[in-house]
Amino acid sequence: MWKGILRWLFVSVSVGLLPVGLNLVLALITEIHLSLSTLLGKGELLMLAAGLSIGAVVDLTLSEEPSRIRTAAIWTCVAVAVCAVGVYGMVLTARTFSVEIVGFWVAVVSLVPYTLSVLVSGGCTIAAKRRD
Repeated sequence: MWKGILRWLFVSVSVGLLPVGLNLVLALITEIHLSLSTLLGKGELLMLAAGLSIGAVVDLTLSEEPSRIRTAAIWTCVAVAVCAVGVYGMVLTARTFSVEIVGFWVAVVSLVPYTLSVLVSGGCTIAAKRRD
């Protein structure tokens, strides 16, 4: 069980955070003021949230045991993915039309679906490993 959880943690979460790590390295090299806005203000976590949520939906739909909890988790993941993609689309649209948006708020809003997707995705991984 722990092997699968550690694999999920490394592949899904750690590798997924590479764009944030790259932003951190670039900020340190170029001596840009390091802030939450610098690291997450472009909406990277929104796309990571969508990816993790969709991965969890796939894992949940492949499980053989239908239950209310499974159905609720699937719909939660779908809602998180739709919201994350929608907010990311609004961020891209605003930037395309040169509408001023505050990167700090994009970062803060991004943390909500990302946290939900990590929790649900991790829960799916733990549930799947318990069945094995």
